[in-house]
Amino acid sequence: MRVQDRLYDHRYETLITKSEFDMADAIRNGYKIKPHRWGDLPFTYRGLINCGECGCRITFETKKKKYIYGHCTQYKGKHGASYVSEDELTIQLQKVISLITVPKEICEQILERLNKDAIEKDQTIQSQRDALELEVSKLEKRIGRLYEDYLDEKVDESLYTRKSEEYKQSIAKFKTQLNAFELSAASHIETVSHLLEVSRSAPELFKSADYTVKRKLLNKVLSNLQLNGNQLGWEIKNHTILWLFVMKIQLGRGSRTRTYDTWFWRPVLYQLSYAPMRYALNYTINPQRSGQIMYDKHMKITICGSMHHLDSMKVAADILETLGYEVKLPDSREGKVDYNTLPDSERATLKESLIQEHLNEINESDAVLILNEDKKSVAGYVGGNTLMEMAFAYAQKIELFLFKPAPDMSYTDEILGMKPIILDGDVRKIDEYFKRLPRVFVSSESPIKLTAISRGMRRAGIRTQVIARPTQSNVNEQPMSIEETYTGAVNRQEALMRASVNNNPEYFASVESGQYFLHPNHNTFGGSVVIIEKRDGKREIGISTAIEYPRAMADMVPSKYPDLGILVQEEYGSKLKDPISFITNGKTNRRKIMEEAVFNVAIQISPEPQD
Repeated sequence: MRVQDRLYDHRYETLITKSEFDMADAIRNGYKIKPHRWGDLPFTYRGLINCGECGCRITFETKKKKYIYGHCTQYKGKHGASYVSEDELTIQLQKVISLITVPKEICEQILERLNKDAIEKDQTIQSQRDALELEVSKLEKRIGRLYEDYLDEKVDESLYTRKSEEYKQSIAKFKTQLNAFELSAASHIETVSHLLEVSRSAPELFKSADYTVKRKLLNKVLSNLQLNGNQLGWEIKNHTILWLFVMKIQLGRGSRTRTYDTWFWRPVLYQLSYAPMRYALNYTINPQRSGQIMYDKHMKITICGSMHHLDSMKVAADILETLGYEVKLPDSREGKVDYNTLPDSERATLKESLIQEHLNEINESDAVLILNEDKKSVAGYVGGNTLMEMAFAYAQKIELFLFKPAPDMSYTDEILGMKPIILDGDVRKIDEYFKRLPRVFVSSESPIKLTAISRGMRRAGIRTQVIARPTQSNVNEQPMSIEETYTGAVNRQEALMRASVNNNPEYFASVESGQYFLHPNHNTFGGSVVIIEKRDGKREIGISTAIEYPRAMADMVPSKYPDLGILVQEEYGSKLKDPISFITNGKTNRRKIMEEAVFNVAIQISPEPQD
């Protein structure tokens, strides 16, 4: 790319990772249609269907110059194959295509959520644009001042050239980021709206499309088409490729797949790049609840194990992400470093960094999966580093899953003593486990609050599956007193109870954060009001206090910024929308403090220990 007579490399944010692309490409290339002699004949299902009895091709021919029938070639021997009309096959395939429709009510709820998200996204984009434009303006002024210093001979030519080049490169970088913000979230909503609308009429579109479009759709969506008598059998191709295709198929601009199995919905999140689409499809149909929308899982699982098994970890992560979980893997540097070539001090420093990084991931997780594949001739091997990570997770009362049975090693008793849940090589059992747990409905969709409630209740011995049911607090976005914060929490809880009257979860939970004065000699303190209520009506409420906010920050809320999270991002350039992490330099964060507040309430709800 040439800018002002200077060439710059094309550097854009990736939409999917290289491993995701390779996986999709490998699956796509794996589906091949065998070439056949009569490729120019206009038979819709020519070359797509095999005989279920002998495996030969189903060939098609015209009868009475207008009726098309298919039958087995019987090349391997006569077996009394019957003739099936092309119209009959079309009727059966229409039923298959009907699986990729989305009900009208689901479309409406997704689009309603998308519109709300678009407004919030545009506001965020505008604030980010303003910040980038400010940086560009600062750099342009610096270039001007630097040029004046050069003319006044205050700086030499080499320094002027070097610094001006640095500033110009920074400006080009910021302008590239500005250009990336041009596409509004609203345009993505229009795309999703069109896709959803097309998906609703997919069976009719399939019926009326010409034979080339039908063949293209069937080639991409289905595999292993077999004719058994008059009945057509089929398999849906790997869902990743199905979703990549339906975004491009020429029946309009695409479609969506509907199924009553959660794992089939989730790959869209795994592949689609635009945030509004990801958000829309973070919802899933639950057939046990009359087809209503249920917010998908917000649970995070960290995978631990030997780096020799990194490929197996990636496969497990793909499955779990498909099931709706956020997954964290060990840093890939761990498996690439030759520690024997490093000095002792450098080796120790690097190891400490990698250990701390992975423990931090565990510290933010709801569960840990130990990928204990065979190693060193030991079945289900668990190394020393992995044992340490198991103990760290066990101390936090979060679930430990063991991919294979515990190994026969000197510390087998210690492994079993931490009561891991054995998966027998099937990571999908993790999802089955969580689905059996009691449900807690939470009156927020904030990932911080959902994680805090999940981990806080687990520490108190209450293991649940966390389901977001966002409600309104009906107070200011940043409550400024204990009274207002308390009212906001109660309002959320009461609205949650009313909205969930027919769902009958085991627990209801609400968290409202605010800041308030506790003493005339101090500034405002951060804090939360936590409410947890059991289905039987037992309710416990807790009020927590966090750190004291600096006067310079507290005075700008809400006069200049709606809340402290936005303030630290806009005013101080914090990467995280977390004032506590910013003030404490990462030593603690809002989630940890909120988790402690949830724990203090949860132990009153269920004071007796649970397994």
